[in-house]
Amino acid sequence: MPSGSRVEAYIDMNHKQTEGATELLSGTDINLEPDDAWEFAISFGNESAGLYRSGSIKPRLIGQYGPGKYTVAIPRSVLRGNPLNWGYQALILNKDVTGAFKLGDFLCADDKTRQGFLKKHLSIYLPYEKMVQ
Repeated sequence: MPSGSRVEAYIDMNHKQTEGATELLSGTDINLEPDDAWEFAISFGNESAGLYRSGSIKPRLIGQYGPGKYTVAIPRSVLRGNPLNWGYQALILNKDVTGAFKLGDFLCADDKTRQGFLKKHLSIYLPYEKMVQ
């Protein structure tokens, strides 16, 4: 992964507007749709990886992992329910010359939609993807 890049993955476990967060961990001007507010997020870069739980004021770090190649195994006691019913969003973020994170790419089943989002320079709302059986 290039220096200064991050990967962030978001999980919406219940698809409820009133539960979870819509702001991203990296502090970009990108938000997720209110119906897709995330309950858990995984963020990793070259230095470390962290598991976050959304909070009423700000996300709470609930697990931190040292540098290296990452395989994240999260116990079922932390992430309950059926993963096939959850919504997912994964982002690649790159630092610009000012040090701010900017969207490099994101998970989207439709390439035309993805390219349309990547061309915008305004605040955007990203869709979630669901796994299919």
